[in-house]
Amino acid sequence: MANSLLKLVKFKEVANWSPHYLINADIGFLKRFPLVKISMFLKKNKTQTEIKDNESYRRVTIRMNNNGVLLRDTVDGKQIGTKRQFVIKGGQFLVSKIDARNGAFGIAPDSLDGAIVTADFLSFNIDKSLINPLFLELLTSTKQFVDYCQGESSGTTGRQRINESTFLNISVPLPPLNEQSRIVEMFYSKYNKAQKLEEEANRLENSIETYLQKELGIEIVDSYKKNEKMVIIKFMDLDRWGGDSLKNKEKLSFLKNGKYKVTELKNIIKFIQYGLSEKANSSNIGIPMLRMNNINNAELSIDNLKYINLSNQIIEKTKLNKNDLLFNRTNSKELVGKTAVFDKDGVYTFASYLIRIKLDESKCDVHYLNYFLNSRIGRIQIDLTSRQITGQANINSKELQGFIVPLPSLSIQKQIASNVESIRKQVKSLRSEAEKLRVGAKEAFTRELFS
Repeated sequence: MANSLLKLVKFKEVANWSPHYLINADIGFLKRFPLVKISMFLKKNKTQTEIKDNESYRRVTIRMNNNGVLLRDTVDGKQIGTKRQFVIKGGQFLVSKIDARNGAFGIAPDSLDGAIVTADFLSFNIDKSLINPLFLELLTSTKQFVDYCQGESSGTTGRQRINESTFLNISVPLPPLNEQSRIVEMFYSKYNKAQKLEEEANRLENSIETYLQKELGIEIVDSYKKNEKMVIIKFMDLDRWGGDSLKNKEKLSFLKNGKYKVTELKNIIKFIQYGLSEKANSSNIGIPMLRMNNINNAELSIDNLKYINLSNQIIEKTKLNKNDLLFNRTNSKELVGKTAVFDKDGVYTFASYLIRIKLDESKCDVHYLNYFLNSRIGRIQIDLTSRQITGQANINSKELQGFIVPLPSLSIQKQIASNVESIRKQVKSLRSEAEKLRVGAKEAFTRELFS
């Protein structure tokens, strides 16, 4: 009978005459709690308003993947095409018809009281005598519930939506309120611990900036943001005849006021090289080619590799060696200038959007330079130097070689790099523990309700 083509459904349970609904009406909830329709505890908000051109309105958006209800924008009524809209209240449960299939549910915060939504959003008053709002939020954030809504959304590709009656007729488990509170408390006891660990990780991560600036004796001043009309530059300091470049030399003068002498990057580089422009493949044939997405948070990631077939001669010229520094020369303004130290075993090459730097290791420690370039001090130089071209920011090898680097003794560089790495390891450990707690909280909640 497990593979029977027939399925019996009680008439009183039929809310939707689609075969898909009749076949998949069971989400997989345990039978330990009574199943009730969502319509039992959610009542549609029917408060509407007529949009007036000369008034200002706050509009709402619901983030996908259960990431909350937020203010979208504040606009004048004359900019709003749909003149009949619904007025929401803080504490109401909101559903995006279009993105319910992507987990766009949430409870409106009190700060959005009086904001408006179109008919593409459903807003409901919650009967708190029957359901704890936090329990409802957790229930609708489960993968099983979101997957079910995805299956029940219909329409053309990209505009699939769930209709109101289908949503309200979903049957969900409804424990007694005290049991709901127990389950919610169990979840948040772990989740709140995870949040505290995350906050500690953020505090430690931010301390790296404080440590670097203190250790190098550099105080970042706002003068680098000024747009002076006239700047005097010594001829000996010129290496590029651009107005922006001339101004940036002066804006970075605060770097020279630290504890250590500074030098341009070109003075500590043995070798610099652009990557290959040949197209890579995903078929695991050839050698792995590192691309800009393989550099994240000052580290190399090899989770998503592509491969390329090369002759032995080209491999010898372009293979990466340990302690090569990879610099992302083209990306968005926020991501251009990402760096990471190559530290992998095996043969790898790199794509044209990356620059490989081989340092003179008798002068500069590669890990020190990596952390310096990823610090706020390094980012200031990157932001001032990068040029916007067709939506992408660019830094070429000559501009890169003009970057200014404070150069303590090699032993101090290594000590700074070691201390930064120690803090980063603590940050990783805290975030790993926080993620385990979040996953554990979610799994424990799911076990309470699903088979």
